Amino acid sequence: MTRTLADILRDALADADRRGIRSPTLDRLSNSDVQMLAEKTLAFLRTRPSSESTIPGWRQVGSFEAGVIRWWNEEIDSPVTTDTDVPLRKLRAQIYDYLDDEFGLISKAPGQNAPIHLSPAGEVLPPDETDEAPREIFIGPGGAGFGDAVKNRVVELAAMRKVAEHFEGWEFDDVSLQKVGWDITFTRGLDERHVEVKGVFGRRPSVLLTRNEVDKAAGDPLWSLVVVTQALVAPVVHEFDRNAVVDAASPYVYRAELDRT
Repeated sequence: MTRTLADILRDALADADRRGIRSPTLDRLSNSDVQMLAEKTLAFLRTRPSSESTIPGWRQVGSFEAGVIRWWNEEIDSPVTTDTDVPLRKLRAQIYDYLDDEFGLISKAPGQNAPIHLSPAGEVLPPDETDEAPREIFIGPGGAGFGDAVKNRVVELAAMRKVAEHFEGWEFDDVSLQKVGWDITFTRGLDERHVEVKGVFGRRPSVLLTRNEVDKAAGDPLWSLVVVTQALVAPVVHEFDRNAVVDAASPYVYRAELDRT
């Protein structure tokens, strides 16, 4: 028998009750249940009253107008009370994080009252057997980022602006088009920094690096990585020294030049 959203929510609440904890958590759900809960929640959010988002082509829903917990309670035919409302808040936050960090289908800044930015209706979750997007720092031959090229470019430019603000008081030289292994040379007096900038749509500082960038990280003592997470909504700057980047980097894509026979 096909499981319903109500089945998933009731089972999650019952599991939390059996374990003597207040809130159900996503890690206790099966992959298929997580997939269904995320898909249906995203579809529901797209039906809510919305306005134009600050992210090009996206829509924005207010936190109260979203009404996810009210809808979940309706699905399990339960009145909205403290007994069901509060326990489901953690699960809702985890589903938002799943849609945001794992797939970039929504974007929500921290805070209960922050609006939810929704990707266009044509963007959906991949099937649950699809490989996950990378979670760490990876080395790739062509650069960083998956997904829509236009959105990636908007994120990149927003990150560059934020990093320039972060280094207020430093001289700024954009060398990103010169393919030197970093994006901006910052100077202040005798101090110099070679900063590689990466913009991230979600909250996890997971990026792709080219081989040239990793080589510079390994050999250039002035090199560092700055990742701007949630670059389009609530940008946060994260700095990583070159040794941390080299230690975290792992090959992700390989190029094979093959002779035709």
